[in-house]
Amino acid sequence: MRILLLFACLALLWIYRFFPGGAIDGTLWEVKVRPDVFFALSRRDTLLFQNGRMTSLKFASEGFLPARYKMTSFQEEKSGSWNVVFDRAKQETVEWRGAVEGDRMRGLVLWRRPDGKVRRFTFRGVRKPT
Repeated sequence: MRILLLFACLALLWIYRFFPGGAIDGTLWEVKVRPDVFFALSRRDTLLFQNGRMTSLKFASEGFLPARYKMTSFQEEKSGSWNVVFDRAKQETVEWRGAVEGDRMRGLVLWRRPDGKVRRFTFRGVRKPT
């Protein structure tokens, strides 16, 4: 009986590890990312959620590779929240936290630099047709 329970737990872990993320998997989003300061200009970025991983095209061009995201869905998967952390050499990370409602998305980006400084951004965007 214990062996059966062990195999069931291992199967669930395998499913969690290798299957795609959630309701936003397979979608593309056009967002405007803005530094969280009084006067700043926003820049455009494209977010791709594919096979349980998220890619930011702007941050990918700076060396941050796609990373696995975690999704929590609400209201029959029409809305939810997600987060992902990208790592780069020298202890540098970019953390995205977002909320989805229908075809709209908004959230926060925290860029932690190797020197300990944290740059904070907000973003808003819409789903692009694929």
